[in-house]
Amino acid sequence: MADGNWRFALRGILILALTLIAGVAAGFAMDRTVIRRGEHKQAGRTPAQLLGDRGPHGRFEAMLFARLDLSPSQRARIDSALERGRRETDAYWARVEPGLRAIVDSTRAEIQATLTASQRARYDSLRAERRRSRERDREGERQREREREAARPARPR
Repeated sequence: MADGNWRFALRGILILALTLIAGVAAGFAMDRTVIRRGEHKQAGRTPAQLLGDRGPHGRFEAMLFARLDLSPSQRARIDSALERGRRETDAYWARVEPGLRAIVDSTRAEIQATLTASQRARYDSLRAERRRSRERDREGERQREREREAARPARPR
């Protein structure tokens, strides 16, 4: 391969790798930013619940409680342990999120500075499309969870 072509290919691979890294980090940071703004409070859910850990009424915990035949005291202790874990996780992300946000922002700025004006417009369009797709996926999951909850027989407490 000619010297110029090699550098061009390497630069393309580097841009793709940085775009992938930035996309993953941006998606992760976006979730954390939503949590930080307090949208979980509006939804009446904990940050961990918004991110997929649905608490003691979530799928995993419900499965554990149903299959392990826990006594009320065991269930209370497990609920307490899960809640403590959620608080510690939330505190951890509150410390980490600003640094992650800075990395994502600087990576995104570097990528945008590398692109031409038309490429930047397409890049922004692709990012917006990805955000919409993730939101559709999340809404579909929320709908499926509501349907599962509605189909689940009520358990005495």
